Amino acid sequence: MDVFAKRGYLKEDFRIFYLKSDDMEEMDAHYHDFDKIVFFLNGNASYRVEGRTYALEPFDLVLVGHGEVHRPILHETAGYERMIFYLEPDFLSRAGSLLPETTARETNQAPSVSLRDCFTRAKNASSHVLRIPSIRQNRLFRIVSDLKFELARLDRYGARLASRLLLLEFLLEVNRQALSDGALYPDAGEEDAFIIKLLSYLHAHLAEELTINRIAEAFYISPSYLMHRFKRETGSTVGQYLSRKRLMSAKDQIRAGTSATEAAFACGFQSYSAFFRAYKKTFGVSPAQSLRPKKDP
Repeated sequence: MDVFAKRGYLKEDFRIFYLKSDDMEEMDAHYHDFDKIVFFLNGNASYRVEGRTYALEPFDLVLVGHGEVHRPILHETAGYERMIFYLEPDFLSRAGSLLPETTARETNQAPSVSLRDCFTRAKNASSHVLRIPSIRQNRLFRIVSDLKFELARLDRYGARLASRLLLLEFLLEVNRQALSDGALYPDAGEEDAFIIKLLSYLHAHLAEELTINRIAEAFYISPSYLMHRFKRETGSTVGQYLSRKRLMSAKDQIRAGTSATEAAFACGFQSYSAFFRAYKKTFGVSPAQSLRPKKDP
């Protein structure tokens, strides 16, 4: 069992939470099988993602991809206010293609966009935080206010439909802002250079057979020091982290059309049976079931 836990489960396309904590306990490092956006509203907090810590300002957007280890760091326990969006990666891909391809061609419109572009853009900027200048004057601010209103009155006629429509509008605007010239991607205020280099090394060698000794030799350190530093930073052993990253990578490849067998070996599993057991235990479905079509957004 992982030392850092998989928190939250998502059986639907998305979930939205508005939360304000006045006495929140420290949260351990954890990860999700889905993408996550935190719209930070108020408080004195930082956010740590994959070895980097970001000091948050009101209305920052924290972009956490599926499988990334993260946790909030509260400098004051009172007044931590935020909206949280749990987003199924497949939903983000499908939601950007509301027009049938033939209709799109007839109207000279692009058939689709990827609502995961904001995550890709942040990653390319080596950041996990999107900061939008003058956001109070941005329509995104109005959309979030409307979402809070609908979430507080879910018994109101059409509130769930309104929330879904507002979510799509929110995601579209986040991506437009993320790709705009005025987007700001703050640097981490604190980072562990060793851990970041180590994580990059692990990501680049997922398909290979990695042992503690081999990794330690690559960084000219002792195996015991490697294990101690890694667990202190991530809350996980190196083996647990590698297994989870390999499974996440395989899942993405399968969704993109790669066969399960090919994805398993491409991600470093030595046998398909071991991959199948680990995949089903982690995700609750078989690799083939990951390809089952879902309803339109």
